[in-house]
Amino acid sequence: MKPGDLVLLGFDLKKHPETIWEAYNDRAGITGRFNLNLLKRINRELYGDFELDAFEHYLYLRPW
Repeated sequence: MKPGDLVLLGFDLKKHPETIWEAYNDRAGITGRFNLNLLKRINRELYGDFELDAFEHYLYLRPW
């Protein structure tokens, strides 16, 4: 981020950790494609300048 940039971060504490883990670590790759599409849309519609090749979605090992 650069000086003057802003970030919006949200939390959802009402779901079981297993549900959250499954949502972000789906083996079909839907979450990764969804997140990349958000960055593409930000670039296109909001004149963002994300370097899409710099982002990679990867699965985490279960913490439990």
